[in-house]
Parts: sequence; structure tokens; C-alpha cells
Amino acid sequence: MARDGCLPGFQTTGAAIMSDSYIIEVSSRAAGIVVRDKAGFRFFAAAPQFFRLEGQLFRSARDAERAAARFAGERDSNRSPPEGR
Repeated sequence: MARDGCLPGFQTTGAAIMSDSYIIEVSSRAAGIVVRDKAGFRFFAAAPQFFRLEGQLFRSARDAERAAARFAGERDSNRSPPEGR
């Protein structure tokens, strides 16, 4: 590897590169992916518990991640045993 961290023969342009898709994880498990389109980031579920988010559009990948985390938290709280048991 070269001193600048790049592979030999690889030149950088200095321009920022933004990805068009991101994996969304919740508690180290894949919830889905988001893919950039003209209107924002569209969510595609990778696990059945996130199917309700399928096709939803988000302003950013981070917004989709937050929504998936909230959704997972809601599902977990609904599964909790009643207190006192």
C-alpha cells in the first residue's frame, strides 16, 4: 500500500464519492437496504419483521436507519412479558 493509503497505481480525484445504496442494520442484524432514487432513499426489507417498511421513501439513509430501529424497538416492547411475571 502506498503512503497515502491508496493502492499503488490508484489515483484519487479528491472528489467525495457517495454511495447509492446502504445496508441498514439494527442490533447488528440486517434490516434491509436503502437505494437512492430521485426523491430520496427507498427501503427494501431484508427480514420479515421489517416488511412494513418495504418501499417507504426516506430523506436520508440515516432517517431509514432510525425508522428501522424505532420499528424494531416497538416490536420488542410488544413482545415483552407482562411485568410481575
